[in-house]
Amino acid sequence: MIGRTLAHYEITSQIGKGGMGEVYQAKDMKLGRDVAIKVLPEEFARDHDRVARFQREAKLLASLNHPNIAAIYGLEESDDIHFLVMELIKGDTLADQLKRGPIPVEESLKLALQIAEALEAAHEKGVIHRDLKPANIKATPDGKVKILDFGLAKAFTGDQGEVNLADSPTVSVAATQKGVILGTAAYMSPEQAKGKVVDKRTDIWAFGCVLFEMITGKSAFQGEDLSEVLASVIKGDSNLAQLPVNIHTRIREVFSRCLQKDLRKRYADIADARYEIEQVMADPHGVLVQPVMAVKPKKGLRLGLPWVAAVLILGLIIAGAAVWYLKSPPYGDQNPIYVEVNLPPGDQLMTDLAPPIAVSPDGRSLAYVAIHSGVNKLFVRSLDSYKIRLLPGTEGAEHPFFSPDSKWIGFYNSDHLMKVSLAGETPTPIYDIGSSGGATWGEDDTIVFAPTGDSCLMRVSADGGEATILTDLDRAQGESSHRWPQFLPGGKALLFTALGGNGWDEFKIVALRLDTGERSTVLKGGHTGRFVPTEHSAGHLVYYRANKLLAIPFDPIHLKIIGSSPVTIVEGIAESASPIGAEYSFSASGSLAYVPASLRYLDRQLVWVDRKGTVEPIPDAGVRSYYNKIWLGLSISPDGKRAAVQIDSGTTEIWVYDIERHTMSQCTSEGSSSQFPIWTQDGERITYTGFRDGLRNIYWKIADGKGEEQRITEGENMQTPRSWSPKGELCFTDWSPTTKNDLWILRLDGNRRQEPFLSTQFQEGEAQFSPNGSWLAYVTNETGRREVYVLRYPETSKPWQISREGGDAPLWSHDGSELFYRNGDKMMAVDIKTEPGFIAGKPRLLFEGQFGPGDVASDGRFLMVQPLEPEQPATKIHLVLNWFEELKQKAPLP
Repeated sequence: MIGRTLAHYEITSQIGKGGMGEVYQAKDMKLGRDVAIKVLPEEFARDHDRVARFQREAKLLASLNHPNIAAIYGLEESDDIHFLVMELIKGDTLADQLKRGPIPVEESLKLALQIAEALEAAHEKGVIHRDLKPANIKATPDGKVKILDFGLAKAFTGDQGEVNLADSPTVSVAATQKGVILGTAAYMSPEQAKGKVVDKRTDIWAFGCVLFEMITGKSAFQGEDLSEVLASVIKGDSNLAQLPVNIHTRIREVFSRCLQKDLRKRYADIADARYEIEQVMADPHGVLVQPVMAVKPKKGLRLGLPWVAAVLILGLIIAGAAVWYLKSPPYGDQNPIYVEVNLPPGDQLMTDLAPPIAVSPDGRSLAYVAIHSGVNKLFVRSLDSYKIRLLPGTEGAEHPFFSPDSKWIGFYNSDHLMKVSLAGETPTPIYDIGSSGGATWGEDDTIVFAPTGDSCLMRVSADGGEATILTDLDRAQGESSHRWPQFLPGGKALLFTALGGNGWDEFKIVALRLDTGERSTVLKGGHTGRFVPTEHSAGHLVYYRANKLLAIPFDPIHLKIIGSSPVTIVEGIAESASPIGAEYSFSASGSLAYVPASLRYLDRQLVWVDRKGTVEPIPDAGVRSYYNKIWLGLSISPDGKRAAVQIDSGTTEIWVYDIERHTMSQCTSEGSSSQFPIWTQDGERITYTGFRDGLRNIYWKIADGKGEEQRITEGENMQTPRSWSPKGELCFTDWSPTTKNDLWILRLDGNRRQEPFLSTQFQEGEAQFSPNGSWLAYVTNETGRREVYVLRYPETSKPWQISREGGDAPLWSHDGSELFYRNGDKMMAVDIKTEPGFIAGKPRLLFEGQFGPGDVASDGRFLMVQPLEPEQPATKIHLVLNWFEELKQKAPLP
């Protein structure tokens, strides 16, 4: 073949020969680059079905784009010869390196990290290697790993259910070559060696075998012939005693989990192995540690089980091991340990709707809400193992919290306050209420919770029943809601947050004595306050302010601060926006869990986005802290010449952007706490929610900012304007703890009547009148998730469901022929016909991207808010073990 030309590739030399054909170096005469050519066997080319199947698989493999995966450029044919064109990789294979002996541990781990990252990227696309071994892994001279022949085993043989081992290309071709068989079969998983159907866990097994051989220089499973090797794989055990005696205990665990014959005990995802190796590489003690010495108790000292556990954990800490068993002595003298918990690939924390994490009081479990397959669900990770469990029946979950005995988890879904046992039984409803502003579970088996919106605290039995109102809002003091309650030790008092005004200095932490109802303000200037029992009879008040956790000594008996001034203890804590709440939790045993602040930039810009998703920034509008929630905060005037926008910069105001003159002017006064602007039909005024005298009513004001604002609705509930009809009727939402979100209508007749229009047991909102005022689009959670519906106005007959997989923020086109809505980052469109009857087309995707609120212009473009840099999804949780010790050092008790 050398010197021959296939298509436009000139063969220059032979590189090797394997089960799937001979490999040559060739010159691509079109592009002037060197490539690798794998010529497939003649018997392969004669099987047309096999060729067709290989072509289909090769297309998928060619889609892999990762720096640690050798690229496939194409599948070609020339003179009845079928060949793959691949990236040419310089350097030795790991098999070549291992002929010279084992690879140093730290270098092996660096190579293993790159291998794991390549496997992770391929597995995310559904591609399994199936033939991972040192001969298929190259290390370039600059230390870059490249995995060869990714997925070609499947492409070559196809998926045939249970397959014959002899059909494996690396076995069948090499069956008579002594040594080659051992070098292949030794990396097969037990299920692969038995000819069973395999999944990505077969690559995880092979990864463990490859890493074992890199470190020890020996195969994990050995034998004198093929049958002995396969017997060792299927029934024998790897000899972990061959590993260096002082290798990090976390690496021993990696081998143990990768090489589990029971698939249920093996790592479910290569990301778990990658994470462990990363933690070891980051350990300041190094990858090799001193052996743990046995601790001999003093004579006469009785050690109960908790103290034995403590000694063992301390030994692991000295060894630099991962400490997942968190029930350390709560007042022990130990250094804090920082651990990072990564979510499985594809999942992300549900951070918008209340804090998503909770640590159990006993410190053994971490509960979190993650978006999994498009739906937020409740997961539990046992902190003395690697096991993560999805709790069935928890779709739509928000804000988890534990019972005092750590056996139950309370949470909210779209309709109820719920509870579920840690054993994973069917969740039980407790009380009919939707989203949460926090909850706490007392020793007397009652739950104090805070419905979101302008609400007080309520109390209900954990077994269900009627709820009673526990607090009243002090409107005279400007309180708008009570949130984030916490039972103090003994259950006779509560801490909670009183929100009000518009800014940090208007928030306060309040103590409530449950027997007398006496209230006292403990601290001003923060929210999500928590008492932390750092000592037996005293502790610290921890609270959130401006991305940080602060702490000050606190007396839980007399309900007063006993320190001089607060100190910052942790920076970079995430905050949920609706409702406002800090995303942290702690255990009574001394461990802190929190969500690190992601790149949620305050600086955003106004942009035009066309129907294909092309973005055109509007530099004249400036970079500002525009409101960034998709359902409210931006409105184009009826004549299309101006836009009202909400700007959040510590306070919230309404500004007006002149689209024609490219100027920005302020409408509401600075610090006015004005939100959610919409234009009136005549384009003269802007309607908005104003927080005044402890109430959130609807106001309007002349758009040029001149003159005084006027209140146009009344009531003690939270009211938000949504849409004006051509007849001058305002549809708005009215929220209370008992009615949830209902749709109301304000008619501007002589009496300015406000009347309920759509009131159900579910939440309705985001209403938008059609251009002719005969139809109303709105969002409800009736199906268990938010969907867009349309009903005829003013009738309330059965509505038509528009969205099918979730929907928010509906917008009508100017001629009423289309309805737009958002599904996460997707902008969807639906064709609408109303004559002779209502017909809605199939939802179709217009574009996708991270945008805040938006409105549609008459030319079909969307005016939207866009962050300067994309938000990073929250995919990790930080744990600080022995955190109480650090807290006491930073904020000493008097």
